[in-house]
Amino acid sequence: MIVETLHITKALVMDILDKASLPHLIFLLISAYWILCQFAPNRNPTLPGAPIVGKRLWLEPTFLQRWRFVFHARDILSDGYAKYKDKPFVVRKLNGDVTIMPMRYLTETRLLPESVLSFKFALSKFFLPEQMNLNWIKTSERDPNMLKMKLTPEISRFIEMTRQEMEQTLPTTMPKPTSWTVVDVQSAIRTIIARMTTRAFMGHPACDDPEWVKMSIDFTPQLLSTVFAVSPFPAWTHSILTRLLPSRYRTLQRMRYCSELVAARIEARRGGKTPPDDCLLDYMLDHGGADDVYETGQRQCMLALASNHTTAAAAINFLFDLCAHPEYFSILRDEIASVTAAHGRPGSPGVDVKTWLHALEKMDSFLTESLRHTPAILTIPQRQAMRDIVLQDGTLIPAGARIAFPSYWHTHEAKPTLRDPDVFDGLRYYKLRRGEGGDPMRYRSVQVDADHMMAFGYGSQACPGRHFATSQVKLLVARLLEEWDFAWPDGLEKPDIGYFEENTLLDPGHKLKVRLRGAEPGHETH
Repeated sequence: MIVETLHITKALVMDILDKASLPHLIFLLISAYWILCQFAPNRNPTLPGAPIVGKRLWLEPTFLQRWRFVFHARDILSDGYAKYKDKPFVVRKLNGDVTIMPMRYLTETRLLPESVLSFKFALSKFFLPEQMNLNWIKTSERDPNMLKMKLTPEISRFIEMTRQEMEQTLPTTMPKPTSWTVVDVQSAIRTIIARMTTRAFMGHPACDDPEWVKMSIDFTPQLLSTVFAVSPFPAWTHSILTRLLPSRYRTLQRMRYCSELVAARIEARRGGKTPPDDCLLDYMLDHGGADDVYETGQRQCMLALASNHTTAAAAINFLFDLCAHPEYFSILRDEIASVTAAHGRPGSPGVDVKTWLHALEKMDSFLTESLRHTPAILTIPQRQAMRDIVLQDGTLIPAGARIAFPSYWHTHEAKPTLRDPDVFDGLRYYKLRRGEGGDPMRYRSVQVDADHMMAFGYGSQACPGRHFATSQVKLLVARLLEEWDFAWPDGLEKPDIGYFEENTLLDPGHKLKVRLRGAEPGHETH
């Protein structure tokens, strides 16, 4: 009976598909999607009474509001902030509702521990932990602790590793044209950053493995493609839908490949073929990572996602902003020369690369301003309430609610603390540090300061790898500025930033004109 029913159902479906026109099929798919959405439970609670922003019509279906946020997140967030500046409001994302909080709650929520207001749980929902075998991401403290206890305290040693890797990678990655030539600088920077990061995280031979370098760069878009493809649908459908996506299998393939590299590292350590404390992977293996090789490979992939993509984007945006404001080229090059004269060249005997980078105050100011204008995400920090929370003024954050703060504020509304916040001023933070009453230890790119920039989050759960990331950016950009000239191709200027939901996107098609410094002026080539 069951078999006959299946055959009849199959025949009906095939008959419909044979006879249906393309408009009919599109209508059926939209109808099926709408029906599935109606069976979806409330994605997550929001603050009582908080208005929804982005809704245009009274009877407008929720899924239209979610899709509108995908393509118009910046406009929706700015409209909501302008209308409800001192009140919470709700935006509807594909994977659930998020309450955008006024900045006045930032300090109070910063003091709440992870067990009460969690970054990990807010993040884990985004990465489909059940479908991608990443359940450990919800509760594990191993990776943040590793970055805090190993990477940051030994930052000089790790940055020197990456500097050496950068010098080995540049000759084969950055062309050396003697006349202006249009170059895919974005691709070059992603490759260099990936190798620098892999050297610190996984050591040799992983950083020299072109297959893994390519995979580590590609891991982020493959995982995010899977996430975004199923996010519009109810959570109960995700286990089925993800199994239909080639991007999921490519993501899992990269995790398996990385696990093989971890296993090879373990064997090399046993045979004494590698130094015992050569990279962060060694630290992971010494602290439980050898117990589950596959999970350790997953962790390395997630570290690559967190570091490669955002660090490369920061370096690319730095160069784009320089080309948009070319008056800063000479300022930064003069500072690099001055610092090198005072401290020596990185890589020379007795030169501490951390001290050298710290002395690049104008470059750090430019990086901070670039991050302020082009944050990786428009809503940061993000948290999920693990239980009901009552703030000092009586505001209730119900258990399960996700909250976030608008980075838009720092670009357009921070007038009490920043003069002309909508203007790009590459020396803004240098002048704040050096001006009358300025604090030389404040206003740096690594600091999480509610008054000027929160690109790395805020509070105790801020990004633990930010010192490493900003050091990589400054090290690479300084090296590039020493040897190459950069400019926009004739007739082009800095492109508008794209967004997918609250995430900023760089158009990979945008290139720059490049030539070796000191070369004779020449015609632009392609």
